[in-house]
Amino acid sequence: MVVGTGFLVAGHYGLFRLNDVVREEEMQAYRAGVPQGQSSCEWVRSGHVSSAAGASSPDTVADLCDEAESMEVLRNVALPIGAAATFVGLLLIGTSDTVDRRADQGRAWRVRVGMGPHGGAASVAIGFF
Repeated sequence: MVVGTGFLVAGHYGLFRLNDVVREEEMQAYRAGVPQGQSSCEWVRSGHVSSAAGASSPDTVADLCDEAESMEVLRNVALPIGAAATFVGLLLIGTSDTVDRRADQGRAWRVRVGMGPHGGAASVAIGFF
């Protein structure tokens, strides 16, 4: 569960940093001179220069594009892995027996997962004492 949480934090960092890069003043100034329907990153990588007055240098925008792509990969990989690892961690914690639990006390909550060739099912039961 801790590993899953770490991946979720990394994925959210990638998500928020990606939004920051897209909104950077340098990127916005360069984008103003890129034809509508064109990607700023594709435009700068093909060697074009923005026609907007005061636009950032192509090198600066290319660096921002590289960072944006890295953050997009981080987001797309870390968020699903984090969600899956957190789910598995919670499932293991929820279905485990603790060492000091009394035999007559029973479980406060129970998770059952069943899978077969024609599908699967999951159920959660919560007991109140």
